[in-house]
Amino acid sequence: WEHVRWGLWGGLLVVGSLLGGGCTAGSPPAALEQARTAYAQAEQTPAVVANAPVPLQEANQALQRAEHVWADDHDTEEVQHLATLASQRVAIAQAAAEKKIAEVQIQQATEERDRVLLDARTRQTQRAQQQAQAATGQVQQLQQELAALQAKQTDRGLVLTLGDVLFETGKADLRPGALRNLYPLVTFLQKY
Repeated sequence: WEHVRWGLWGGLLVVGSLLGGGCTAGSPPAALEQARTAYAQAEQTPAVVANAPVPLQEANQALQRAEHVWADDHDTEEVQHLATLASQRVAIAQAAAEKKIAEVQIQQATEERDRVLLDARTRQTQRAQQQAQAATGQVQQLQQELAALQAKQTDRGLVLTLGDVLFETGKADLRPGALRNLYPLVTFLQKY
């Protein structure tokens, strides 16, 4: 009966250690396997390697400590603690990489916005310059046409002297040469 009782106690201890540690005799705890898997995935992710090398190295160091404790002592509780720490450091590395990527994207978006705003201002300035040049051209053309009409600026405005615009006596009909003198004025008034 003594052998049976010790056998039962021994079996209960093995079952208890399996349930408590999540491992079978000789196999590492599940937390260590999870930490290995998480680290391997992070190490194979270029974004994490490139953007979070320090946190990834810290995760590797924590995983190596857990591996050494398991290899040297098989201290399940300490291995679980260190493996959990390693998994958390992997998560920190992934979060740091995501943060850095997001910061780069924000910087790129800001630069793109600034470029678009600068382009819009440049186009707006060019349009304003074109409009100013067009207005200057119109003013010069107007001045030339007024000079051709021999207009003179006075306090009351522009005064034009029309050459021979004569009527037949007692009639409202213009003489034939009058239309030739009125044509430049009529054209100017229609245009402006």
